[in-house]
Amino acid sequence: LAIVAGIILAGILAATMSTADSQLLAASSSVSQDLLTDFFGIQLDQRKTNLAARGTVVLIALIALVLAWNPDSSVFRVVSFAWAGFGATFGPSMLIALFWLGIWQAASMLVGKPVLFASPLDTLRALAELLPTPDYWQSVLGSLGRIGLGFTLAFSLGLLFGILAFRLPLVEALLSPLLTLMKSVPVASFIILILVWFGSGPLAVIVALLIVFPLIYFATLSGLKSTDRELLEMARVFRVSGPRTAWRVYRPALMPYLTGACASALGMSWKAGVAAEVIGTPLHSIGEQMYLSKVYMATGELFAWTLTVILLSTLFEKLVLGLLKEVGK
Repeated sequence: LAIVAGIILAGILAATMSTADSQLLAASSSVSQDLLTDFFGIQLDQRKTNLAARGTVVLIALIALVLAWNPDSSVFRVVSFAWAGFGATFGPSMLIALFWLGIWQAASMLVGKPVLFASPLDTLRALAELLPTPDYWQSVLGSLGRIGLGFTLAFSLGLLFGILAFRLPLVEALLSPLLTLMKSVPVASFIILILVWFGSGPLAVIVALLIVFPLIYFATLSGLKSTDRELLEMARVFRVSGPRTAWRVYRPALMPYLTGACASALGMSWKAGVAAEVIGTPLHSIGEQMYLSKVYMATGELFAWTLTVILLSTLFEKLVLGLLKEVGK
């Protein structure tokens, strides 16, 4: 835990020093080039330009020293407010992360066997060893492509059939038994059947599709059914066109349902997709690498791959929900 805290503090100090260095370079360049040469028209050779830039840095340092000499300076109050805002924004998240890292480390120390339960440091070390290897990125891109394709297909088909079911009650009645079956049958049964019928190649794509499709379908159907009838009547009275009614009336009612369904479906698609890959072990997949880590008792690598799945799922969720938020504006 002390090592992790030291790394975080070192990162904060490095970011501060990097920012100060960049600001000093920008200030020295502005004085020597923009102010003296361009504004005042003073022609300086390379040596005088360097002297002007260095003199600017020294002058800024002296001004900073004078300001820092007075503990009651208003600059300190401004900086303290800035750091207070930074702490209020990121402090709770950092403390929560450190708390759970501490729990993780304590559990690892309690078990006392890295082969059974890897510590955070073992996991980071394994991840650092995996990152430069081509197999890591091939597996990441392979799983991202399969699960991303499965989610995209499920989202598109769920949206399409949800709209059709809203417009045609017969479609809703015909799909009802199929969706009940999809929700009731265990994921493991689907995985085995898909392996028998299609092999391991499209396994993650189909599993992600089967998991996500019902959520998007029901969210679309419920959102469209919740549309304000008075707004629809007003659109009909004023003869608003169909596409404009869909965008201005149906879309605002649909988006909250669709966003909530996607927030759940994104995580479920990654969990089910990677679980399918672990069983089917398709080439160049995270599931295959997790299975091999289990076979070779490489618990650190297993934890590293699990951390990779969490990061990919989080980034994918942020991207999709961000796009939905833009569409909902």
